[in-house]
Amino acid sequence: MSEALCLAIYGLVVAVLAPRVIFRVTRGANAAPRSGVVLWLCALASATGSWVGAVVLFSRAVIGSDVVRHVAQRCISAVCAAALGAHGTPARWGVLVVFASASAGVAVIGVRGGAALWRSRRRTLAHACAARLVGRLDRRLGIVVVDVPDKIVYSVAGRPSAIVVSEPALAALTDLELRAVLAHEHAHLSGRHHLILGFAQALAKAMPPLPLFTAGPTALGRLVEMWADDNAARRHDARTLVTALLALAGPPTPPQRALAAAASGVTERAGRLLGRASVIQVRSAWAASALLISVLLATPVLAATSATSGIAWCAGLLLSV
Repeated sequence: MSEALCLAIYGLVVAVLAPRVIFRVTRGANAAPRSGVVLWLCALASATGSWVGAVVLFSRAVIGSDVVRHVAQRCISAVCAAALGAHGTPARWGVLVVFASASAGVAVIGVRGGAALWRSRRRTLAHACAARLVGRLDRRLGIVVVDVPDKIVYSVAGRPSAIVVSEPALAALTDLELRAVLAHEHAHLSGRHHLILGFAQALAKAMPPLPLFTAGPTALGRLVEMWADDNAARRHDARTLVTALLALAGPPTPPQRALAAAASGVTERAGRLLGRASVIQVRSAWAASALLISVLLATPVLAATSATSGIAWCAGLLLSV
């Protein structure tokens, strides 16, 4: 029981307090955005995993204890009797309402999370298909060109995935700038950034509105853009990529579930690309993230182990007295 309580409390602490610590680490982690992505994913997994573990441990304790099983059986019998009307109509309806509310709460969390992932997947597949039907396929560049008034370049995961480029964007970019932007979009697709953001957004919709889940999608969106920038800058000149991003920057936004090169934080990202971080800064960012990741992954195990050891120590002390 105590292990389950420790895990539940730990998950709540991570969901409430971890974003403050992570923001401090990942702001400096502009030097290493990939480590920031891993850190956010570990925090999300640590909090949700702790709550799942708490439920499993609690259920096992209830099922495995003779005393608890006996009490539970009596409680279940009493509740069933009340539900059948043995204690009057008000008690019967009260039990039914409580049971229905609890069941609905659990079902809503699961259904909302699953539905969010399903809708996200269907929208991306449909949009990738629609872009190929409406646009013109450029086999040389491996892109779909669409005739819309806005300058926009974005990628959509699908079967197959698609990188969509508008006619005004083609006119605004030189050949080198276009290839740098396409390298950015290819980095999104090869890095499965759509799945990362879809996972965070599904948790945000399914879980309670706690800071970790509400801030996660935005923070991860910022970091995956920087991650893709780094991949593109390694293949092409950073100044060329910056020039391309500034040429594409503007009010138009990409379709939902799409990742566009110049959709957000262009000024911040341009300054970051032009002022490349030193090796020491990159290693420091990785070290800080690795330390926090280790804490996030190890603490649930230590919490459960400490609770078990504490109970054994107290029992031994009482028996010795």
